[in-house]
Amino acid sequence: MNNATGNGTLAVNIMTYLREHAPEVYAQAQYHIIEISPKLAEKQKQTREEASHSVDKIVVHNKSILQWQEITNDPCFVVGTEVLVIFLSHFLFSIPWASHR
Repeated sequence: MNNATGNGTLAVNIMTYLREHAPEVYAQAQYHIIEISPKLAEKQKQTREEASHSVDKIVVHNKSILQWQEITNDPCFVVGTEVLVIFLSHFLFSIPWASHR
């Protein structure tokens, strides 16, 4: 799962690498992009379509990470660092002293 992923090139590159160097991992892998911007979500879908080998492997969710409701039981789950930065920034700016800068 990754958030704030630009045009989706990183997702395609990671999936391409897995396909070429770790086919057994690629066979089970899925890459989820969570993108709040409709415009960027469309661009990410286009990038995914251009890499035809990953069309069914890269899933673009056009929503806020704060609206994510899905639960996974997958043995391996990676959260992009941007997600952690977003939560940290929400936390820091919700502290009363942080707004007095």
